[in-house]
This record gives sequence, C-alpha cells and structure tokens, in this order.
Amino acid sequence: MSNVHHLELDVLNDPSVLLRIVSVCHQRRYRIVSLHYEHSAGAPAGYVCLGVEAAHPHSERLELWLASLVHVLRVRASSQAVAEAG
Repeated sequence: MSNVHHLELDVLNDPSVLLRIVSVCHQRRYRIVSLHYEHSAGAPAGYVCLGVEAAHPHSERLELWLASLVHVLRVRASSQAVAEAG
C-alpha cells in the first residue's frame, strides 16, 4: 500500500541540489507529489520539503539515499508524515 511520505531536508544553497533530489526519486521509482524549496541569497544553506508516494517499509530507504547526496546536510521525516502515520 502506498501513501504520501513527507521529508524535510536541510541542503546547501546550490542549484544542483534540486536536480539531485528529483533524480534519486525518479531512479528509485518514488513519485513526487510535492516539492518546496526555500533559500536566501547569500545564505549557505536552504530547505526542501518533499512529499513522495512510498510504501511504508521503503520510505526509510529513500531517507538514506537522499542523506547520501553531496549537497544534502540532513534528512528527517516531517511532523506531517508522523501525524499521518499515527
């Protein structure tokens, strides 16, 4: 069974980070249902909110794959995902 899994990512302020995130999701067959990116000019880091359709046991794998990307500093399940799971 698939549901929407929400992740929050702290990322370096580099334009290629979005392409890397989308590529991992596409290559691993996770369907992106939402993507929000925030950054400030001159700031060293940005923020991404990502929603993907994923079978629950497989959603943790995506967190690991995203965390291993060069420009990703931190990945965590968002409180929205925790509320939906409970």
